[in-house]
Amino acid sequence: METGEGQLIEQTHSEEPWLKARKGMGDSMKSNQTISRADMRRFYALQEARGASSPARSDLDGTFPIALQTETFEKNIDRWSGALELLAER
Repeated sequence: METGEGQLIEQTHSEEPWLKARKGMGDSMKSNQTISRADMRRFYALQEARGASSPARSDLDGTFPIALQTETFEKNIDRWSGALELLAER
């Protein structure tokens, strides 16, 4: 396993979406449990709203350029940060 891959696995396996999907399972237990997209969106949107790094967004096959995605998200951070905080607490 490459260092970058190992670091990514270590990071994601300590984050809320992964832990929630594996609730009650031991570290060595294998699972086919799907991590909820809603949980991932909520977690990473809140992380980004708080200024933490988050995974890069894809360009959706060129239909919505990354620069426009970034600009749109940045315009909405202040607008939605309160709502994201409330959702994350639920």
